[in-house]
Amino acid sequence: MPNNDLIYLNPEVTRCDAAALSTWMRDNEVTEFLTDNHTAAKDIDQLLDTVSLPALTFFFNRDGRFYMIHDGNLKPVGFIRLAEKAGMKSTAEIVVAIGDKNSRGKKKGTQIIKQALSLVFFELRLEKVIAKIHPENLRSVRAFMRAGFRPDNKRNALIEYSMTLSDFLGKAKNTKDSLYVTELDRERLKGLINSFIESHGKVTRDLCELDIELNRAKVIEPAKVPDKTVTMNSCVELSYEGKELTVSLVYPEGGDDTEFNPDAEDGKISVLSTIGTAILGYSEGDSVDWETSERTIEIEIKRLVYQPEASGHFHL
Repeated sequence: MPNNDLIYLNPEVTRCDAAALSTWMRDNEVTEFLTDNHTAAKDIDQLLDTVSLPALTFFFNRDGRFYMIHDGNLKPVGFIRLAEKAGMKSTAEIVVAIGDKNSRGKKKGTQIIKQALSLVFFELRLEKVIAKIHPENLRSVRAFMRAGFRPDNKRNALIEYSMTLSDFLGKAKNTKDSLYVTELDRERLKGLINSFIESHGKVTRDLCELDIELNRAKVIEPAKVPDKTVTMNSCVELSYEGKELTVSLVYPEGGDDTEFNPDAEDGKISVLSTIGTAILGYSEGDSVDWETSERTIEIEIKRLVYQPEASGHFHL
């Protein structure tokens, strides 16, 4: 039986695919953040009327590479367009759109983007992919950042996100499997992320990083959390660049709490800060990357001073 959770990237564009594209390009939810010409739907209709070929692949690949996104039933649900950038060696711009209404909001975007990245780097042999996204297009921002894209530049009203081959290979190589989180912490943090997005109308890099960590962490019962793992409200000794620091990982007390102040007297760091997101779920002895605005700093988790679960404080 076909699995609707499966995704296929098909380089062939059939008349059925083109008809679906025509319908999608008339849907404001699909085209709201696209830069395509407003006559795109009419152009596709004209193509269908004048060309009798069963496959129209050639016409959709004249300005780059075009792929239809099909589900497990081989039903068209969206498209991907790749266009190599003039003057930028081995670099392509990617556009991903989910046209099928029943496929939206199913968190398929990241899965699709990751498949596209494998195709770009391993089949097309490109070295960099960029995506220009409107900051209000929250669904796309989250999907691309979950796939590993990072913001580079702001160009007019759009923000440019990028992923390089080395980033892609490094991300696959350095992924840590033994991340743990309790169900209570996971639900609280998911709620925190959604609340921030609703109140601020934007997605920050750190929120996406936190969401990524939560999605890949192993959810276990509080009593079964390894006693050397950093959980919420844990107190931890950190070491970086010859400095040692003892901090407590806490929920934000107000405002954004996205800045980390190593000189703070209370020693508290918010889970929404870059360093807070970095250490959550990791264990004593692990080293993690703390990405500042200027550079990446390696932090070692030297010792777990206090962990609520190990002390039987499951309500924290």
